[in-house]
Amino acid sequence: MTRYGEVLDRKMRMTGVLARSLMIRVFTVLVLFTLVLMSVCVHAAADKTGVRVKAWVGDEGEKAAFSVNEQVILSIDVSTPRWFTGGTRIGRVDIPNVIAKQRNQLATNYTTREQGQTWSHQRWEITLYPQQSGQFTIPPIAVSVQVSGEDGKPVRGTVQTAPVTFDARLPSGLLTQESIWFTASEANVSQTWQSSTETLHVGDAVTRTITITAKDSLSVLLPDLMAADTGGDHVAASSRNYQAYAQPHQLSDTQTRGDYQSSRTEQTVYILQMGGEIQFPDYTFYWWDTQHQTLRTETVAGKSFHIAHTWRSWLAYYWPILASVIIALLVLVVILWALRRYFQTHPKPERWQLWQLLRKGQWAPARTLIYRRLRLNAGEVEITKAKVGEELQAWQQDSEAFQQDGVAEHQKNRDNAARFQRLWRHVSAKSKTGSITKGTAESGENETIITRIRQWRLPKALPELENKREVSVKEK
Repeated sequence: MTRYGEVLDRKMRMTGVLARSLMIRVFTVLVLFTLVLMSVCVHAAADKTGVRVKAWVGDEGEKAAFSVNEQVILSIDVSTPRWFTGGTRIGRVDIPNVIAKQRNQLATNYTTREQGQTWSHQRWEITLYPQQSGQFTIPPIAVSVQVSGEDGKPVRGTVQTAPVTFDARLPSGLLTQESIWFTASEANVSQTWQSSTETLHVGDAVTRTITITAKDSLSVLLPDLMAADTGGDHVAASSRNYQAYAQPHQLSDTQTRGDYQSSRTEQTVYILQMGGEIQFPDYTFYWWDTQHQTLRTETVAGKSFHIAHTWRSWLAYYWPILASVIIALLVLVVILWALRRYFQTHPKPERWQLWQLLRKGQWAPARTLIYRRLRLNAGEVEITKAKVGEELQAWQQDSEAFQQDGVAEHQKNRDNAARFQRLWRHVSAKSKTGSITKGTAESGENETIITRIRQWRLPKALPELENKREVSVKEK
């Protein structure tokens, strides 16, 4: 029984496969028969009524070469030696990377005479817009017509156009597929600004409207200039100065007696967030002028507005500066407090002491301070014995005036203070061997870091012993 059941099941599966295969074959034959029958009917109707159809792009008889995004007119001419008794329908045009739109819903009717016979014509137009470079082929388009037969009765049939090819390329080397541009025979741009109040404050609104109008183009191909502000259509974008809200775009495509006009209107509402000067940006786009074969540049100028602050917006705008100033003041206060505590238990720098004495006109203590520095640095007690470089020719004059009793006591002027400052710089730069550093002596203001650090070191108790030891080492 088991073996018999397996054989029966195998036969049933084979029968099902054969049945499905037979059904597919029958369906294919029916489809082919229907297509052949339709073709026969169409040709029979065309032969019976004498309907002719012809299609071309651009100007008839000229080379079909266009620019990317350029409006290409596909013309379909339907003619009959009798007359049309019903509406004509144009089939759908579907081409990859090409936008096809039948903007003119009415045909152009006219008549011609051929060999003494009158022909009735209907000319239809379909606008094509290639989106990239390359060669494009328009497949056969079905045209459904109804005309008067030989017996006077209406006859309906379908005829097809022949395939049509055309080329498209970028019109300029300055353009790329990613560039913001379009193609038209004429183009204009306008802009309007509206504010909620005459004097703008934080929280008020500014509305910017830009309208681009083009001839022989399509509204969807016109650039979306303010998309960068809003991140796309109907999206709110934030910035430090304003909040941007894009309104729905207004697209319009019209046709009047063969003239195709398109327009795109963008509107963005800016809610002001910060006070001060706010600059709205410029926008630049390109368009190819098909009438003059020229690449043109259009710039939509921005605008600046002065926004009055509220106290909150003022704080929000200036808080980085305020925070920096407060931190700097706190650091300065801490440094001054630390220095004050330090110098309460430590002696003040000698340079500071000298400056205070000179400012108060206390020349005698200032002279004593200079002598003490000379003794500590060079082991000398007479300033005239200090060895200096040959380039310091004024040293002798300064030292002689410094040692005069009367000059330093009563000549309380700027020259005397300057002389004390020069002597202090030379004496402070005095090395252990009794010579003054040449680079420091040439410019008292350009003291080296090492020299400044030495001023903060503890002085030697007996510098004379150090000098004697150096002399004994040299003798050995």
